[in-house]
Amino acid sequence: HLPAALLEHPLITKLANKYSVDSAAILLAWALQHDIAIIPKSRSPSRIHANAQQLDSFQLSPDELSSIDDLNLDGMTGRLCWRRDELRNLDFD
Repeated sequence: HLPAALLEHPLITKLANKYSVDSAAILLAWALQHDIAIIPKSRSPSRIHANAQQLDSFQLSPDELSSIDDLNLDGMTGRLCWRRDELRNLDFD
């Protein structure tokens, strides 16, 4: 679950309004465009479908990606929207 402060950050809400998507879609798009694998979580199949449709409807510009990269989170800590854990010692057999 994303902290409300990040979902409501002025830059994120500005981009969400620009692309007519919700704030979570902006953060998911940012991660995807940085080649970070994401697994969005929802209990609602309709919400999962809506997330996928939103992500197909826009792409952040290089300047917008950089703006999010440079976000000042004012001391916000913890998992914001992803974990960068490396996959190690996984056996898929």
